[in-house]
Amino acid sequence: MPKRLMLLLVAFVALLVLPGSAIAHFGFQRFENRFINRDGSPDFQAGRHPWEMITGFALNTTTNGIGQIVPDGDLKDTWVELPAGFVGDPSVTPKCTQAELHTPNTHIESGGGFPSGSCPDDTEVGIVHVRGLLEGEVKEFYVGLFNVVPPAGVPAEFGFDAYGTVVVLDPSVRTGGDYGVTVESSDTSQVVGIDVVTAILWGVPGDSSHDSLRGECLEASGESGCSHRFQGAVKPFLSLPTSCSPTPLTTTIHADSWQSPGRLLADGTPDLSDPAWTSAPFETLDGEGHPAGLVGCNRLDFSPTVSVTPGSSLTDAPTSLGVNVQLPQSENPVGLAEAHLQKAVVTLPVGMSVNPAAAEGLAACSEAQIALHSRAPAQCPEASKVGSVLIRTPLLEAPLAGSLYVAQQGNAGPALGSNPFGSLLALYMVAEGDGVRVKLAGRVDADPLTGQLTTTFEGAPQQPFSELQLTLFGGPRASLATPSGCGAYAAVSSLTPYSTGVPVTAQEPFSITGSCASQFNPSLSAGTTNPKAGAFSAFTTAIARSDQDQNLSGITLRMPPGLLGLLSQVPPCGEPQAALGTCSAASRIGHVVVSAGVGPEPVFLPQAGRAEDPVYLTGSYHGAPFGLSIVDHAEAGPFDLGPVIVRARITVDPHTAQAIVTSDPVPQIKEGIPLKLRSIDVVVDREGFIFNATNCTPRTVGAVLTSAQGAGAQPSSPYQARSCATLLFKPRFTVSTQAKTSKALGASLDVKLAAKGGPQPGEGEANIGKVDVQLPKHLPARLTTLQQACIATQFEANPAGCPAASDVGTAIAHTPVLRNALSGPAYLVSHGGAAFPDLEIVLQGEGITLILDGGTQIKKGITYSHFDSVPDAPISSFELTLPTGPHSALAASGLSAKVHGSLCHSKLVMPVTITAQNGAVIRQSTKIAVSACAKARRREARPGSRARHRA
Repeated sequence: MPKRLMLLLVAFVALLVLPGSAIAHFGFQRFENRFINRDGSPDFQAGRHPWEMITGFALNTTTNGIGQIVPDGDLKDTWVELPAGFVGDPSVTPKCTQAELHTPNTHIESGGGFPSGSCPDDTEVGIVHVRGLLEGEVKEFYVGLFNVVPPAGVPAEFGFDAYGTVVVLDPSVRTGGDYGVTVESSDTSQVVGIDVVTAILWGVPGDSSHDSLRGECLEASGESGCSHRFQGAVKPFLSLPTSCSPTPLTTTIHADSWQSPGRLLADGTPDLSDPAWTSAPFETLDGEGHPAGLVGCNRLDFSPTVSVTPGSSLTDAPTSLGVNVQLPQSENPVGLAEAHLQKAVVTLPVGMSVNPAAAEGLAACSEAQIALHSRAPAQCPEASKVGSVLIRTPLLEAPLAGSLYVAQQGNAGPALGSNPFGSLLALYMVAEGDGVRVKLAGRVDADPLTGQLTTTFEGAPQQPFSELQLTLFGGPRASLATPSGCGAYAAVSSLTPYSTGVPVTAQEPFSITGSCASQFNPSLSAGTTNPKAGAFSAFTTAIARSDQDQNLSGITLRMPPGLLGLLSQVPPCGEPQAALGTCSAASRIGHVVVSAGVGPEPVFLPQAGRAEDPVYLTGSYHGAPFGLSIVDHAEAGPFDLGPVIVRARITVDPHTAQAIVTSDPVPQIKEGIPLKLRSIDVVVDREGFIFNATNCTPRTVGAVLTSAQGAGAQPSSPYQARSCATLLFKPRFTVSTQAKTSKALGASLDVKLAAKGGPQPGEGEANIGKVDVQLPKHLPARLTTLQQACIATQFEANPAGCPAASDVGTAIAHTPVLRNALSGPAYLVSHGGAAFPDLEIVLQGEGITLILDGGTQIKKGITYSHFDSVPDAPISSFELTLPTGPHSALAASGLSAKVHGSLCHSKLVMPVTITAQNGAVIRQSTKIAVSACAKARRREARPGSRARHRA
């Protein structure tokens, strides 16, 4: 045996083998794993290719019946867990075939050496020393350890012939753990009762220092000058970890015996809770025998390059994204390894964001399905796949390939589990090949204000790779959307090595150049599903925009005259329920459907099978008498962002009674996800709520829409009620006055109008459109009061500020639209150059103000009043009272010169023309009833009076 081998192994065996005292159980006397330099000193330089790694163990022994020291149990399986980050590259030497490994070396057998395989010399990566009981004798032998062609699905394999019995060592990666390498040897033959095994692996197998131990030279005992030179390129095989810490490197061995086999877990690894498994750890020691860790990380190179490339250069478009990381690996046998990547962070530019459309049909992978901490295959649903992964490593001939999966949302609840970060967004990376499987979790943080995305993968395997490709799929429902504006953008990458913990950052520019025109041309479609005049019907409003339009922000809808809702039939939702979107069903008047995302296939909410998103009527909101609480649940695919609540105020035009709905700004982002709303469809379909106008004149639903960037648009949608002519029109009109009048206090008048009011069974009834009245000349307008009229500017600013003399009466109106009556004063108002002031009636109630404008004309002492623009709204009853008083609107004419007079004997008739909204006209001369007239006393007739009466 060559002197070098003899000295080395004798020294090492002396450390392992204890005197032959009996030990009563299977286990380890000693286990060591050392990395040494050429001079035999410990190697603690991070990333170095050690000259040799020496791994050995000695089993507990006992004495057999004839006094021989034998192992206390026959070794069956061994599992050696090497330190995380320690790697071996099986590609640096040729490989021995399985046939060559299992073919005896006849030359060695004829030469008297121990049996060995026929593997080529260049496939040798070390030597193995074995001691054991063979054929009744204790024997020691030394054989080569060869790099073997592995079976399919195994990343690498090493083997040696232990006196005619082939032993194979299968490395595997500790998937789901620290991703270190574990070397397994199973079902060890019992032909040799092994008690000592020592393996010496060469850090650089092609180094000439190993020529004297290569191939047959290992068995050339006593011969000098034997040398087999390595024929290939000399490359490093072993590399120490690239992270530094005072903590020593730990190697642990587990073993069981044939007499007491250990249990295995479902993934095929030892169940260490079974006492049949015996274990022994070993920590790296310095030259004085003290635990020590690796040093010199600052000497390691770390020179990655990153490219980030979107698949589309269009604005607001679904896009794929490619991230390519390259990390060149050194093959210098006397140099140091490239530092391993520990953490990768990629921050996309502001504007490149999550595309909500991606949620349609998307699933998520749960923690149970990914099984991060298990080496078992991931069971993620195919529908959760959003990208692909490709990893090239010098350790394997073929790249690792796999997928990116969407992780279950962090707050998904205990039934589904969540991702490891408890975050809204996360990804799982799975790549595998040749028996190696990598599973990592990456956190995706979305800025809550801008939606900017930052993806972090931390705790990457301490294994070398030369290239990492991550590709997020494109297509109509791509996960990402490009920015809204053209220009230069840059992704920022930050890669941190295990060696120093200092990140290397870089910016990766790209441009968005296509479809740069900024526009805002949203569309509006609105109307009732049943346009029959005066009938109840659902009302729909649909607003939509294209990808080229700026994002929708503000919405104001002006309903056509006469399209109203029976507010009296809906209990309005109060606060804070309206703000929280938790109103009761009693306040619900409809539902909303929205679509979101870029591309031709946005996601629609709510999705099929989920409850409708409600629209509630609320009480007073932001100074308006009524409001809306529109609740959209942002639940799509595996994600639930919670409710998106849009509030709106409902005001009423004081002259036309048109409803005006004005929304608060539409939310642009939720939990860091830009909503990118494409359409909003609001359907008011509460039964017996919305009803059509009774005027069939073509109208429009008008809108004022604003974008998030401040642009405006005013689309409209035609509206026209149908079959107005079939509506009935039978209002009842009565007038009365008081008998007593005076020049000081004038005369009074009380006008009452009654109708069925509101939609009715059958044909219904048309609403009043115009009222023209002619006062009798005995009740003319009072000129002194007309002269006290309120000026128009004051009335428009605040009617309550008008002079008291201009307040000439009161009115009260009942409508089925509201629970309570509308009531208020009647003012005389002077409008600029008009010859006579108008009679303006201010009706108020439930926060609503309506103004009825009555034009006044006086011709030849007769007063005419015209209400030409009565709102198309149902009225159950209306009463206008013009009382007597110092500033009465009416005077009494044709009376005696006395101070006091009476209208009891006057013939008072008021011609009235009432025109319906559908054009029907009723003309009548309404007799004015006079109240408070004394009854005539009956007198006895004087003689001759009957004759005169008859005459």
